[in-house]
Amino acid sequence: MTKRLMLVLCIGVVGLVAMGCETAQSNPDNDAGAAPQAIPYDHVHVSALYQQAMKLISENNFTEAMNVLDTAIRIGGHNYMSYTLRGETRLRAAAVDFQHALAFVQGDPYATQILMETVQALKKTHGKELYQTAVICKMNNDIKGAVDCYTELLKYSPGNPWILCERGNLYSMIGEWDGAIADYTAVLAVFPEHEIAKAFLEMAKGHKEGTMKQPEQPAPAPEQPTPAPAPESPK
Repeated sequence: MTKRLMLVLCIGVVGLVAMGCETAQSNPDNDAGAAPQAIPYDHVHVSALYQQAMKLISENNFTEAMNVLDTAIRIGGHNYMSYTLRGETRLRAAAVDFQHALAFVQGDPYATQILMETVQALKKTHGKELYQTAVICKMNNDIKGAVDCYTELLKYSPGNPWILCERGNLYSMIGEWDGAIADYTAVLAVFPEHEIAKAFLEMAKGHKEGTMKQPEQPAPAPEQPTPAPAPESPK
């Protein structure tokens, strides 16, 4: 009787496990690492979601930004941009959590050191992701998105002349001359002899003041005097 009962129980357990596996396979959302199933792609909608996510990231609202990016991926945004932005947002949220954790280990030098190193590593990785995202934004002609990435990068590398020059160039592309002038001026404060920054600064000032010089046209050649008619020979 006991053996028969054990056999019945074993069969029941195997059946439950099989049902569970089948259910898990039929529901890809159970796998946290699996990409969500896509529905018909809507480029305009996905682009709008990118903009919304970038705005939320700039406001440090990482949880909502990740939700927005989840939606972008679910409706068909299976690309480098979507996954990079979402991964970057997760890194930033993680850095914030580790930063908060530091407050609870002030009496433990070892734990403090580990957490601080973790935060710095996350920030360094985040900086690389921001640069890659800026490059992608420029390739997609999303100049505003690229500007936002460089602005965020400056928080990790304040006063970096290379980043300032890049952002100044982007400001110039969209006609935000005040931003361009400020960035080029900051570059020249570090490298006074930076000829390219000097030229770009003058160009930005000229556009802002409406005094950008037009290319000079070559002066017309002076008119040649008409030669006097030859005197008639006497007959």
